[in-house]
Amino acid sequence: TPTPIPGPVPFLDLPWDYKSLGKSFEDVALNPVSWFDHQYPLQNIPCCIQDVTIYTGKRKTLFYKSHNGYDYGAKNGVVLNTPVLAAASGIATFKSAEHSGGAGNVIKIDHENGYQTWYEHLAGNDLIVSSEGTTVSVQKGQVIGRVGMTGNTSGPHIHFSVFKDTNNNNVFDDDYPYGVVDPLGWEGENPDSWSLYSSGGKNGTISYNLFTARAKPKSTTIQATGGNLNENKVSVGVPDGAYNTVLALTLRNGPFEQASQFMTSVAYSFFLDAIDNLGQKVTQFLKPIKLTYDYSNANLFNINEDTIKLYTFNEQSSTWEELLTILDKTNKTAYAETLHFSQFSIMGEVKDLIAPTTATIISGDKGKNNWYRSNIKVELNGKDNDGGVGLQYTLYTLNDNDWFIYESPLIFNKEGSYKITYQSYDKAENKEDPKVIEFNIDKTIPEAKIFIDQDKQDLVVEGIDKNQPTVKRLDNTESKKKDDAVYVIKDLSGNTIRLDVRERDKEKNDRLNIYSIQYNQDSLIELPDNKLIVKYKGKKDKLNVDEQRFEIKKEVKIRIKYDQKKNQSTITTRVNGQDKIKETRDGLVLLQITTEKGTINYNY
Repeated sequence: TPTPIPGPVPFLDLPWDYKSLGKSFEDVALNPVSWFDHQYPLQNIPCCIQDVTIYTGKRKTLFYKSHNGYDYGAKNGVVLNTPVLAAASGIATFKSAEHSGGAGNVIKIDHENGYQTWYEHLAGNDLIVSSEGTTVSVQKGQVIGRVGMTGNTSGPHIHFSVFKDTNNNNVFDDDYPYGVVDPLGWEGENPDSWSLYSSGGKNGTISYNLFTARAKPKSTTIQATGGNLNENKVSVGVPDGAYNTVLALTLRNGPFEQASQFMTSVAYSFFLDAIDNLGQKVTQFLKPIKLTYDYSNANLFNINEDTIKLYTFNEQSSTWEELLTILDKTNKTAYAETLHFSQFSIMGEVKDLIAPTTATIISGDKGKNNWYRSNIKVELNGKDNDGGVGLQYTLYTLNDNDWFIYESPLIFNKEGSYKITYQSYDKAENKEDPKVIEFNIDKTIPEAKIFIDQDKQDLVVEGIDKNQPTVKRLDNTESKKKDDAVYVIKDLSGNTIRLDVRERDKEKNDRLNIYSIQYNQDSLIELPDNKLIVKYKGKKDKLNVDEQRFEIKKEVKIRIKYDQKKNQSTITTRVNGQDKIKETRDGLVLLQITTEKGTINYNY
């Protein structure tokens, strides 16, 4: 087995401003939404086992296996539009959502030291570089984009991954996937299952800690007469006679943990190791070791403080066991004693595990099947459950484009089809399943077409509209004559044209007069005296049409004369008061009249 080369000097920071939120590196880096999976970090490739193997070597039953980086979300201070920062200086390039294979908009930074970082799912705005093939020099901590939800993602977060140029050719495209590394390194007692240096490894690159802000393990010498180790939040008190030789005591920070769905870390865990003067690991002591954890900086908004206790991990049963804990809520400290060194965590009971809900209100003049004929106002009213920790925000995307924070009602005034996908998040990172509303706006009012239907041997009225118009014939209550009618033409949005039609049907002719038109609820438009007249030779028959003409104020505008023997139609129009034969066509040409914004047109 080759001897691993010494690791590089750490050079990375986390890719957002967590310090301004009052958080330490360990507060956020050791509590990600998703971990780097050392079992097989191939990003969404089905494989292996259901568990995720994290940098400590521990297997965790988590929802996201085969993950090639770290996801940071709301619990880390990362929400939609949070500025994403360059983790180190370098040369930035861009990969668009169309070409990234589900990673959304991606910025990649070559740090010119054999490593490259990736920042995935970025929003489309404020990108430091947004053209593929273009390079931009960036400095550590510079804003390179904003947190978005592009690509395959169920919520806003930063996906951060690191790649090694394994063949030192200054190109990273040929290092995927085996160049992917865990920037927290590998600290498991057994060899890394991803590294090519381990027996049975997956040919992956060896991982080293690459973060500059990560706290180093704290060590001290404990005499047989006892002593103390103090490190930031943790104090370890070893009494006189706890062990009969000098001990080298080491404390190192560990990840946030969960004893169950309901009991979770309120701060990062810690590992305690003791080595005696013979170099042997000591796990069992003669007298209890006192542990004190200062949780004053812990975020307890979703934790029942009264339930806070210290826990120890039982490696034989792979379970977390509660320690008898004294809680000092005034000084925000927890005390416990142990005879055994292992991993320890301070945990509390989760208050809120229920996702918020969103009520939608759509205002507008509605027709059928989600069709509207007016401007639309959409309200997305997110609400957390009673007793919950509070709503973080409601997010929405229009027609599967970028996501936005809902802040005020959405107004739609253009015709078209719309799809809104939305979901609400609370401050405990409980999130509603995405929901969808779809609607269509059609403000165009139908028009009418009147012509001879040869099969029906009668004049008929049809609607002109792309939105499935229907025609309904009603008795004319104004004229109260037998053959008079009102035709109501309506589309799916409820846009309506009403024609007051005065008809007179006889054995040898049909006659129709459009008396008035009304569009929706607008005022009536009364029309001048107009007539569509159809004469027949003998009884009505679709082959016996003799003459069709349209008149306005008794002036013939167009006449079509049909010669059944020659099977020809002669079309005559009146121009400047003079009849003019426009053309002669073979066959029976049918005249039709149409409405257009309150006027009547004719064509054939």
